[in-house]
Amino acid sequence: MQLIASVSLFILFLQLFQHNVALQLSYQSLIDLRANCSTLDTCEKESLRSRSLDSVKERNCACDKNCAIFGDCCINAKYVGLMPTFRQKWECREMRQFGGIYMRSSCPPNFKNFILKTKCENDTLPSDPLSSLPVTNVQSKITYKNIHCALCNDDFRNVTFWNPRIECKDLPAYNRTFGNLTESFILQNLVYFEENNRWGVNLDFPYWCDIDPVFPEILLHHLRFCKSGLISDCPKNWKDENVRKACNSYQALVYDIGKTKFWNPHCALCNGVHATNTSRLICRPVEGRDKESDLDSRSSFNPTAFALLFDVNSFSSGNNIVGQKVMCSRDYQVYDPFLKFCRNIFCGFEDYKLLKGKCIRQENKSRNEMQQTSRSHKDAANFNRSQAMHSSEFISCPKIEINEENFFVLKNNSVYIKLYSKLFSEWKYSDDGKSILVCSSLASTSSKFDFGLEIVTNIGLLLSIVCLSLHLTAFFFVSEIRNLSGFNLASFSFALIVAYSCFITSQLTTVQKSITYCKALAIVMYYFFFLSFQWMSVMSFDVWRTLRQATIELRIPTGKQKLRFTLYTLYCALSTAAIVSLAVTADQYPNLVPLHYQPSFGTNQRCWFAHRKSLIVFFFAPVGLIILSNAAFFVLTALIIVRNNCVSATKTTNSSRKNFKLYLRLCSLMGLSWIAGFLATLADNIYLWYLFVLLNTSQGLFIFLSFTCNKKVINSLKNRLTKSRTPITSNLVGSSKPYSSHSNLSTHLTYLSHSTASSKDEPAIKLEHTNANKRGM
Repeated sequence: MQLIASVSLFILFLQLFQHNVALQLSYQSLIDLRANCSTLDTCEKESLRSRSLDSVKERNCACDKNCAIFGDCCINAKYVGLMPTFRQKWECREMRQFGGIYMRSSCPPNFKNFILKTKCENDTLPSDPLSSLPVTNVQSKITYKNIHCALCNDDFRNVTFWNPRIECKDLPAYNRTFGNLTESFILQNLVYFEENNRWGVNLDFPYWCDIDPVFPEILLHHLRFCKSGLISDCPKNWKDENVRKACNSYQALVYDIGKTKFWNPHCALCNGVHATNTSRLICRPVEGRDKESDLDSRSSFNPTAFALLFDVNSFSSGNNIVGQKVMCSRDYQVYDPFLKFCRNIFCGFEDYKLLKGKCIRQENKSRNEMQQTSRSHKDAANFNRSQAMHSSEFISCPKIEINEENFFVLKNNSVYIKLYSKLFSEWKYSDDGKSILVCSSLASTSSKFDFGLEIVTNIGLLLSIVCLSLHLTAFFFVSEIRNLSGFNLASFSFALIVAYSCFITSQLTTVQKSITYCKALAIVMYYFFFLSFQWMSVMSFDVWRTLRQATIELRIPTGKQKLRFTLYTLYCALSTAAIVSLAVTADQYPNLVPLHYQPSFGTNQRCWFAHRKSLIVFFFAPVGLIILSNAAFFVLTALIIVRNNCVSATKTTNSSRKNFKLYLRLCSLMGLSWIAGFLATLADNIYLWYLFVLLNTSQGLFIFLSFTCNKKVINSLKNRLTKSRTPITSNLVGSSKPYSSHSNLSTHLTYLSHSTASSKDEPAIKLEHTNANKRGM
């Protein structure tokens, strides 16, 4: 026998070795598929290897030695190679009270007793609920679907039966009206209605009851929890055997955005998810989409404040989530946004205790509280607190207390809460018999920014988009402003249009409900906001460079403007792409950076950064450096003008000064607006936030008023409409000769300096522009 056992063990490990060599699976396989879930599906960290009652809710696979027996090992678990041998022996059966639990629900293939096998493997009749109660063997630690399965598997010794739990959802309404029911009365009058195939209590008419199994407390540590309803195999017509084997070789739960649940990413590959589209797989199920409080029941537009871009102060907000602020610091409180105060939350049942905002069942070893039949109540008030009268969802949810003046009961025994304009089908009276308890959908956090800030945001953004579009239209039709400076400003305007448009689009609930679309939009918006800052730095540098060459070096800057603009464009695009790529990498490969520093784009129903610390690293800090560099360029430029105040300025110098003053108006406003953002986030003052939002959402309006609404542009447009001007050509792109910076400054100032140039200056500037063109520089 020892020889046979040794040979069998050798063959088993040989199969294990061959299986791993053929597939060559490792955690890197999940990373390569872009479907890894970091702390949820790996055994690399020692702290993640334990398996507790709630681990099925917190982890997507297991690392303990029993994972091979139950078939839920992580891809890098020590015993993962043994899974294909044992996995088919178990069924994850959904228990209405507890979720999925691994059970044996079949007899061995060679079992001969057909009657017993049928009772084990077939569902029992609802008229005999006791025969369907699961049993658990405390010695083998195996749970069976029913006693018949334990018998046919020869494991019926030392079994413990589960207890029946009676739940009559409709009786609380009857009891509130007549008040004469006790649990003993219900148990004595509980009958089976054959025509309906249901149990119930016949009063005026049948009141239906459900009988569900509940495990005794002593079995808690012998159970293995699981997720049911998973797609865990490839279709029969699937041809890639490596993918099929991988699908059956490990567990790493992933969820499609359409709520489909997969055993692991390889199972998703052979069931409709393409390898290039694995980004649609998420690590947690999308919960609450069908609830009244979620996006589906709200309007199609969910306004967001522009202040979200700079919301990095975790200290004053109390957490690391962008756009949220902790309103209630205690675990037993939630924030009521209607009454503007923190409400206490309760469980409402003596068997349940509030732990970390959740109602957890507390077992009493002195009596078996899971069995409803062991209790007796003397009056209706006691029975009103009975768990048998309510659904498991209501029993386990945290509840808030509503005073009697804030609700009224309808004829169908549902209750209407006037404060929230909501209807609740399930509720219970509190101990005083006047107020009621209802399940709470409130949280301890609230949106950090008020509705007024959201309104200012969207009005400013829409106005800016219109103004920037008008500026680009004028840029297209008026040739005099299509020089290097004009192209820089147009590029800056285009970046703002795209960024502003993305921000408005991100407030659509249809976008927020899709993690994929919201994430993609967040990345695009991030790119173009950062790109606008890079163009701002380019304009600051270009003004300083041109003024320095014209005044200090006493020469007119020359060079090919098309080449310089190309270099500027490459610098802005590539430098922006570099930092955005770093953020996307940190988001796609969460094992590279700590959780708090991961951007988590598109989560939490925000199409932006989710974590404040990542917002600091990838946006707030780089933008701060750009603003500092812009300020440095303007200080250097101002010093140049101060040193030349006593020198007789040339026309070029005068033009350069005018150019500088106009760009100073733009750049100083940009700097002031974003400095207001820095001050607002540090002080976390609502008035500073309003100033920040007002200044930054009105950039388009400022550009339009300063650089488009002048006589030069208006006259050019009028002349074009009356066809009195020659056809438009671009000095930057269309000219066969390089266009000098001297001509660039002069023509641009003719367009820009309407507010600073006197009437006698303009002929000189125009003459200078003509002479420069004649020189062909």
